[in-house]
Amino acid sequence: MSADALARAVALHQAGQLDAAEAAYRAVLAADPREAHAMHYLGLVELQRERPELAAAWIEQALALRPREPAFLCNLGQARRRLGQLDAAETAYRGAVKRAPKMFQAWHNLAALYEARGDDAAAIECFSRARALCDGPYPGDDDFAAACRRHGHRLLAQGQPAPAAALFAQACEIAPADADGWRALASSTTLAGRPLAAMAAFERALALCPDDARLYNNRANAWRDAGHPGRAMADYARAVELDPADRDTRSNLLFTALSAAPDVATLAALQREHGAALTLPAGPPAVGSGEARPRIGIVSADLRAHPVGWFMLGWFEHRVRAAAHVTVYHGSAIDDAISARVRAGCDDWVACADLDDEALAARIRDDRIDLLIDLAGHTADNRLGVFARRPAPRQLGFLGYAGSTGLDCFDGRIADAVTEPEGAADWSSEPVLRLPGSYFCYTPPADVPLAPAPPVAKNRFVTFGCATQLGKLTEQTLALWAEALAGVPRYRLLLRSMALGDPQVRADVTERIVAAGIDRSRLRLDGPLPLDRYLKTWRQVDIALDTVPFNLATQSCDALWMGVPLVTLAGDRHAGRIGASLLAALGLGELVADSPAAFAAICQRLAAAPTRIAALRGSLRDRMRAAGGLADPSGFAARLDAVLAAALSRPAGSGAAWSR
Repeated sequence: MSADALARAVALHQAGQLDAAEAAYRAVLAADPREAHAMHYLGLVELQRERPELAAAWIEQALALRPREPAFLCNLGQARRRLGQLDAAETAYRGAVKRAPKMFQAWHNLAALYEARGDDAAAIECFSRARALCDGPYPGDDDFAAACRRHGHRLLAQGQPAPAAALFAQACEIAPADADGWRALASSTTLAGRPLAAMAAFERALALCPDDARLYNNRANAWRDAGHPGRAMADYARAVELDPADRDTRSNLLFTALSAAPDVATLAALQREHGAALTLPAGPPAVGSGEARPRIGIVSADLRAHPVGWFMLGWFEHRVRAAAHVTVYHGSAIDDAISARVRAGCDDWVACADLDDEALAARIRDDRIDLLIDLAGHTADNRLGVFARRPAPRQLGFLGYAGSTGLDCFDGRIADAVTEPEGAADWSSEPVLRLPGSYFCYTPPADVPLAPAPPVAKNRFVTFGCATQLGKLTEQTLALWAEALAGVPRYRLLLRSMALGDPQVRADVTERIVAAGIDRSRLRLDGPLPLDRYLKTWRQVDIALDTVPFNLATQSCDALWMGVPLVTLAGDRHAGRIGASLLAALGLGELVADSPAAFAAICQRLAAAPTRIAALRGSLRDRMRAAGGLADPSGFAARLDAVLAAALSRPAGSGAAWSR
């Protein structure tokens, strides 16, 4: 009688007749007060009536009789969750899946609970279990995909692009029509060091959003990272066409143009075009401090373990403190040991990563800065929008971007007579202030001893090497190297780049190098290494090769510090004359070529002279430490102090009259 009566009650319940079902369940209990299922169903009736407290009471009575019933535990979890008792709800759901691991509804409910708590990692695990158990389309797919995207973005913000990409890939599988998932997958895969693998996701995203300027910008970044600056330029141009107001894209284009522009005239035209588009109306005239000890402001996001931080450290630690009050406006959330050393060398440190350009410009104006220096140009995280607002009466560019910004808000740009020889200023939107000697000051990033002898002494072949971002590994570079190596009977070529940790990129670069005419069997490609191990790999190299038309700076200094002579080709632009500047500071002009044929001859002549290679290995550090050398921080600080003092002595806003 009890089973039939319970079945009739359930039928009424399923028909939506809640009052009749309740009466029927109560009748069952009157006949059998220990009928746990009737108690459980009465709890469900109360849940449907939005009375979770009564529901929980009924279901707990049922569990007192049948404490291991998974369905009872699952629905108790529902009642507790509606009461806001999330810990108790979690305990009930976990009890259900422990007793019934294949219970779809309990896993689904757990996923929803974790999502409500903001615990996307736990929600994703439960969504995945529920989806695998679901017959037919999973009703939680939208929430599952959203949780994957949210947690992926959280990991991305924590600097974990590879696990983030795995989550975005899962989101795209669940919701293939969602463009946000494909966007995020493409960008995270690029950041994880797999730019070519990201291309399929970019294609899917662009198919869904063909006019998305950011997608074109991000795909351009991936092409650049993979070593295809020409393709990057095409995508940057399309992004600018779709969104002319996007300042970051224009800066990205101009940075890549240092490698991709075929000649200096084309580069200068691009700098003028995009620099003009970045111009903003200046605010009211900035007045400066009027103090005897002038106030210098330095704007950078890179005063940390970054090339700009290493190159500027010598000045901060050796400048004449009494000559100027220095405020650093640091635009990065990263604050490391290098930041601490820089902070010790300045008077004020303003963390400004959270300030937009307008707010930062207002802060600088309020600080009454007399001379404001930009260390970024068109590099990442630049604040050109601050300088465009002209918050200081005198503004200079220095170091970060190897060339003219194209903006008219700078009174000058610091370089040297090698990177910017007389006449080169015709291509510059800023007057050029030439620092005596090289404008680079190298701080060795780690204490790594020299090898006692170059590898050629043991190997009986010459090892050429280069460490570079692949965006500088142009076809022009590969052709230059191939011509040089063709005249060396026994050689190896060691190429190191962060992106070469990815097999797909490594295969692509290998084919490009072989197509240029370099023997595959003599090639070794290496990916990323910790800093000290990277420096030690220069012990395996006899001769360092530069890139064109955008030379290396930090990596060339690393090679020279490790006793490896650099061969460079002086080009037609500032970026293409960095190597010549470094070598001029060391008195090694004989390693600077003025043509591809001369570059090949220098490489071949040096390769045939192992005693010369050994002599250079033993002397390069002394040359770098010598007065006026690349690792002479006190001398560099004095020279830069003099240039800054000269700039401060000029009338405010008189850039057009400044000496070029």
